[in-house]
Amino acid sequence: MLETATIPLTEAEEKKIHTPVQKWSDDFALKVAVQDFNAAETYRTANHDWRWRAHFDLYQAWVQQKYWEGSKIPRSSIPIYLCFEQIEAMLPKILSAIFSDNPWFQAEPEPGTSAREARDIRDVVLKQMDQTRVREVLRRWLKSGLIHGNGIYELSWLQRQKKRTRYISSLRPQFMTIGSIGGPPRQLPRGYQRIYEKQTITEIENRPELNNVLLYDFYIDPNCPTPDPQDARFCATRSLMAVDEIDALRGMEEFRIPPKETLLQMAKLKSTAQADVTASAIETARQGWFDRGNDSSADPAAKRIEVIRYWTEARCVYVLDRMWPAYNQPNPYGFLPFYDFPYADVLGRFYALGM
Repeated sequence: MLETATIPLTEAEEKKIHTPVQKWSDDFALKVAVQDFNAAETYRTANHDWRWRAHFDLYQAWVQQKYWEGSKIPRSSIPIYLCFEQIEAMLPKILSAIFSDNPWFQAEPEPGTSAREARDIRDVVLKQMDQTRVREVLRRWLKSGLIHGNGIYELSWLQRQKKRTRYISSLRPQFMTIGSIGGPPRQLPRGYQRIYEKQTITEIENRPELNNVLLYDFYIDPNCPTPDPQDARFCATRSLMAVDEIDALRGMEEFRIPPKETLLQMAKLKSTAQADVTASAIETARQGWFDRGNDSSADPAAKRIEVIRYWTEARCVYVLDRMWPAYNQPNPYGFLPFYDFPYADVLGRFYALGM
């Protein structure tokens, strides 16, 4: 299907405008998702990935080793952590301003509802936010914005059931029998014995979920005129998922997962992107080496496959290795579930300026 993903739309496909309620064919979904992703990556590679690699160098105070002219005598290469100091000093102040109160947000009653109902809703949301680790998600979100100009997090909804085995401890009384002359034997207590009973329980999770998306794994419509992803025609994320994680989706009705042999072949020949070079820049700036596409585990189930998740307001498409449409369904949210923190926005463009 790789050739299918890269060839232009047919004449019939170019003349058909899908309404939000119309279903996309897998062939059409694959072409649109991959070709829009390629367009976003091409634009970003030319204009922004090189900037982000420079940002890593500045933040980590990387200094190239230089030598005195005409010799091999090294010159002084003392790093100056100016950007690091400014960003790390600003970050806790922003977080403390957001979470200064307890609770850190208010819930006001709507007309026809009581203040008590608003407090009950607030307490539920507070509990859900604690489960999403909201403070840590926002910390990374803000840090990405300060360094690169944009920080991205994704809002989703988690629904799952998980069976868990636990052991319940209890005390069982112990008795001893004493014979009695002229009467029946008597039971006298002799202490307690601790008993452990094995139980299988089903835990149900049904709550919102927040996840950070690394900026270099996020792709957006190049024509987006503001730093708000909601103003874009499409967004996409690129990630590397393990074979067993993808195979676990096989039993879900909405997913169409290829055979395991095909998954292993995809992992062996996984696609690469400019984002992998940008990711390696973090380690390069620390005088190290890192190849994100390299699978570190010998376990075949842990080998990874490129997964592109393509979003519009009406459609969501998952593509494996740019050749297999594993998921092609209506967008369950009805909006693009991404939120951006722009440090200093640039009028008319999505990508902003960092510190």
